[in-house]
Amino acid sequence: LLLAVLAMIFQQLSGISGVSFYSTKLFGSITEPPAHYSPKPTLAQILTGILSIVGALVALIGMTMAGYFGRRTLMLFSHSSMVVCSTLISIGSIKGYNIMAISMVFVFFAVYLVGPGPLPWVIPGEMTPIYAVSAIIAVSGSIAYTLVFTIGMVFSPLLDALKGYTFLIFAATNLVAAVTFFFLLPETKDRRVSDMIRTHSVGVHNIMQRKYRTDVLAGKGKEIEEDSI
Repeated sequence: LLLAVLAMIFQQLSGISGVSFYSTKLFGSITEPPAHYSPKPTLAQILTGILSIVGALVALIGMTMAGYFGRRTLMLFSHSSMVVCSTLISIGSIKGYNIMAISMVFVFFAVYLVGPGPLPWVIPGEMTPIYAVSAIIAVSGSIAYTLVFTIGMVFSPLLDALKGYTFLIFAATNLVAAVTFFFLLPETKDRRVSDMIRTHSVGVHNIMQRKYRTDVLAGKGKEIEEDSI
């Protein structure tokens, strides 16, 4: 439960919600705004469209990579890469290196889709017994969507206030995520759920397991009673 919740928390604290919801505004803060109104799409709008296309393509690549590389490896790679990308986005925005800042936004979005994007939804099912999966995903998913709303509301005023320094905050949160997962996250690829439970099971599993066994035994008792009648 702890790892599932942490994975979802760091998924949103990575800064991806701000990039997804306010990509046009983000690109607009990096590029030169148009001098006057024009019906033609601005550079920021064009870049946002390209970002969506790149995201769709990388998502397919990410699903393929998940089958070859370990979950822990991809999570560590992605969060570490996002530390570098966030730092370079801030440097590029502050110093006026627009090409570098824009390029790093694309790389940031791409590496997110390889690790923290899909894997927090996969990991609980690979290290949690069947009787606890739905409850743990419900709890972690609720926390994730709460953070989506919160960060979506906070990112825009934060970008207005801090400008190019905004992504230094996300560099820090991704660094904390990388360190946390380095010490706490086990590798789940090609490992049996029973082995993961034996090694990492804590509190909530034991409680729910007792309830699960009670329900099963109650069901068997009812079936025996009906058969005897």
